[in-house]
Amino acid sequence: MIMKQYPVRRATAPTLHLLASPDGSGTSDLARELERSHPAVRFTLDEWMQQLYRLPDDDPGYREFADRCTALIWDTAGQVLGAGTDAVLDWNLWSRSERTAWRDRARIAGFRAVVHLLPGRAGRSDPRFEEPCADEELEIRIVSPERKLPSSLD
Repeated sequence: MIMKQYPVRRATAPTLHLLASPDGSGTSDLARELERSHPAVRFTLDEWMQQLYRLPDDDPGYREFADRCTALIWDTAGQVLGAGTDAVLDWNLWSRSERTAWRDRARIAGFRAVVHLLPGRAGRSDPRFEEPCADEELEIRIVSPERKLPSSLD
């Protein structure tokens, strides 16, 4: 009889990786790096939106469809996390309230959440961006401009 070997399950809970940066800082590049290095499954909102709805991001209906799409992504990401694999949400969580909502979803489902902070480019600021801080109760990993993978901020 041939026995198939399965990988040993992780000792820690799978991680939901969240991304936060001023616009244009390279979140999708980082998401691909995280996908390869952890390993993880990457969920890129723009790709899902293009496949499902073919809407440009400046379309008036985009936000409503994006909300539906992120709900579908969460259903799928929850299954991936439940199977013991990390998941990367590849869209920019600019606000504290957005990060808190995703942190809470992960915790309620029994998973940990980490936010990866990509500092903005020198001389550029984005008034919409709220930089993550320690009181958000998230592990914050700052990604160096040279990259590639982030270091922990304790």
